Parts: sequence; structure tokens; C-alpha cells
Amino acid sequence: MKRLEDKQNNMDARHALLALSDIEPNLGQLEGLPANPRDITKEKVEMLKQSVLLNPQMLYLRGLMVYPLDNGRHIVCGGNMRYRALSEIAKLTPAKVNIALGFCSGYAQRTAEERTILREQWERWLSSPHKEVPCVIIPKETPIEQLKAYSIIDNSSFGKWDWDMLANEWDEAQLTSWGVDLPIFDGESGSKSDKDTSDGGGNGSSPTYEIIVECSSEIEQKKALGQLTSSGYKCRASSI
Repeated sequence: MKRLEDKQNNMDARHALLALSDIEPNLGQLEGLPANPRDITKEKVEMLKQSVLLNPQMLYLRGLMVYPLDNGRHIVCGGNMRYRALSEIAKLTPAKVNIALGFCSGYAQRTAEERTILREQWERWLSSPHKEVPCVIIPKETPIEQLKAYSIIDNSSFGKWDWDMLANEWDEAQLTSWGVDLPIFDGESGSKSDKDTSDGGGNGSSPTYEIIVECSSEIEQKKALGQLTSSGYKCRASSI
């Protein structure tokens, strides 16, 4: 038993911050390890990006699981979708991140101080030359069969949702923004009917939805206004 424990201790993973540029997705470049078999739609990528933008601290709680390659880089064995979301966020400017945060469900409900801290956190990360990401580094001596197991197990879902609990105790909008695919039931037949899209006044008009984009200067405000207007959104500038 002690020999087994010694072997496990020698194979302990370690946590570290790695430059995003030193990490690469699993495309099958490591001999014996097939490419990541999991795919994601553009819609889900956008939802994941919003989730990461709004909750960056979770990256420290669940870092990318990576394996060191002979060239000094690291391949993602767990967290390929989070890596993709981070890679796309890394291409944004602080102004565009500010706009993206405005679209995130729950952002407007945070305090002004919390929103400021979040914007400044992403601004520092984007301005960093390395853009470091929390990672769990798998030991180099890990067998390839174990890496294959990690890749699949990390993407497997062994449990199932209790839809009644989700419906009664959780917020539907939040669940959707977190990537949960909610079932649609309709009355007594067991499937959910289409939601009423009226404004509550009985006139059947469509509701309007607003976002709040906070800018640090008038110049940044004008840039954000121009970007949103050119994308087809009705916008107006105001000062608080």
C-alpha cells in the first residue's frame, strides 16, 4: 500500500498560472491522445464567454487541466471550451469587454463598486503581456491512457437535473445564462406553452430590454455608442 501511495505522490498535479499563449487546444497533436471530441455552438460559446466575464474568479476554482508537451507548451486535456472562450476574450479591447459585460445577465444587478472592480480586473488582464490563466498541470509521466480518461471524464455528466427543483427554486433567466438547456412544457400535456410576450398591459406589444454600459470617459462612451448603433441597437448616451 505504501508503494502505491508513494507512486501517487510522485504523480501529484500542481497548480500554476500559465500564459495563454503557451497553451493550445487538444487537436490531436499528442500521439495516442485523440482530438477533443466535444463540440460547441456559437450561441453556447457566447454564453460561456459571458459566464467567464461575469465570474472570472471561478477560473481559479476550476482551472484548465493541461499536459506539458516536449516543446515547452501545454495541451488542454480538460477545459477546451473555457480555453476557447478565454482566447476570444483575449482579442477584445477593454471597451468591448465593457460592452459585453453590459449584455451579461446579472451584471446590472451588481453594485456600482462590484461592476467597477470587475471592469478593472479584465482591463488589467487584457493589458498584461502574458494574460495568465489558472491551470492544473498534469505530471509529464502520466500514461496516455490516463490522459484519455481525463479528457472524457471531464466532459461527462453522470447526474441529471431535478427539473421541478430548478423550476421552483432557481431563476430561469440565470439558468439559461449559465448554459442550462431548460425543457419546454405545454400545460396539461406536459410541454410548456409559449411565454406571453406582452408588456403586461394587455395590449400585446413586445417588451423592450435594456442593458447598462458604464464607461470611464466621454471618449469611451462615444466609441461604445458608435459600436452598438452600428450593430443595429437603439442607444442614447447619458451621464450619471
